[in-house]
Amino acid sequence: SYEIGTTIHSKEPLAAATRKDDRVWTKFVSWVFEALIQAEESNITMETADMLAITDAFGENFRNMFRNAVRANGNYGEIYEKNLETYIPRSRLNAINDGSTGLIYSFPFGSIDTQGPDPLVGGTIQRILTRGVLNCGVRVAPGFATQDTAQSTWSGFEVDICRGISAALFNGAINVNFLPIDSLTRFSKLAQGTFDVMASGVTHTLTREIKEASTGKGFDFTSAYFYDGLGFSGPSPYGTCADRLIFDNTTFSLGCPDTRICVLDSTTWLEAMRGPLNVPEANIVVTETKAAAFELLNSGGCNVIAGESTDIADSTARKNGYPADAGYSVGTNRHTKEPLAVVSRSDDVQFSDFLRWAIFCLFYAAENNITQETFFRMPATVSLFGNSLSGMMQNLIKAIGNYDELFARNLEGVVERKGRNLLNLESGPQLYANVGIDTV
Repeated sequence: SYEIGTTIHSKEPLAAATRKDDRVWTKFVSWVFEALIQAEESNITMETADMLAITDAFGENFRNMFRNAVRANGNYGEIYEKNLETYIPRSRLNAINDGSTGLIYSFPFGSIDTQGPDPLVGGTIQRILTRGVLNCGVRVAPGFATQDTAQSTWSGFEVDICRGISAALFNGAINVNFLPIDSLTRFSKLAQGTFDVMASGVTHTLTREIKEASTGKGFDFTSAYFYDGLGFSGPSPYGTCADRLIFDNTTFSLGCPDTRICVLDSTTWLEAMRGPLNVPEANIVVTETKAAAFELLNSGGCNVIAGESTDIADSTARKNGYPADAGYSVGTNRHTKEPLAVVSRSDDVQFSDFLRWAIFCLFYAAENNITQETFFRMPATVSLFGNSLSGMMQNLIKAIGNYDELFARNLEGVVERKGRNLLNLESGPQLYANVGIDTV
């Protein structure tokens, strides 16, 4: 007889490998894989590959790249069934995540005692260390980043991420300059060097990674630290009309045609409303800031707020002046995928890698129950980024704690922790396509 064990004793995420001297090629390969996953998520097969939209991300010659990839071999599930199912029955870890289980999952560190280069001369890390402070772009959002103007202090989930990055860079010291961002200029300011990094609720998308619209440049993203989605809220019946995407008077309420949705300019929310959600232009009110949106809500210029979890919360509306005794409906549907990630310029591989592994440190510590108090259980010496940054992992966790601690400290009572924002401790479905591969 012959037995096959069922226990998984290590993490072995297999991936395509490319050289780091050609970032465009690396991203091209990565997004082909994303297309295979997106096709399975959307139930698009080898025979129906033309249901994937064309893309201009990599230029005119590759407009059909996603269709061609799926047409050649099928979606991820088809490829797995054809090649592996007989030998390795598809496990949950290699299944599509439907949003009901966690996606917070660290990658293995490998040989972290390998000696890597010191901060590159003229590179982002060296400039930050020479300057003596990390410039971090943050949004103003309950639980994620709020400012106490009287005390000149900042607090929140994304604020803590900035502090953790600082501690990893400055041998435990918190040297951060917090710079509020707006949706219109955030990428241009990052490109210009106004800040070194954004931890500001930015959704990882294809176009932003390859050629962001306002700058024409590509940017690098860490693994997502929070998964959210576009929702709507507002007084009855308008909040419910928007939540159900009903804008006529035939199926729900005579008031639905009068729905006016305030939505921030230059966001994935607006792109989705004008694109796949097919919200009529007459029902869209574009604003440049969240403050302007709530001013319009309070004055009657709009009657629905579009945004993510904290943006559409009842408490957020009240804090921004909506009457306490007025009814307010918060939609339960999430109409888009919004994987929020730390963003950096794409011209410095070393710094982007540093940020990517800093986020994985938060996940790893939580997975292994390493807390702020027991930070010393993290690897003590990490030589991959040079000797001066060898304490990065311990310094990060000592400064801010693990992912679970960040969530509990900043978001408990603000956002319910569930679904994809849970740790994936049970080898649950881990396949999830990032945003930007559309269907027709």
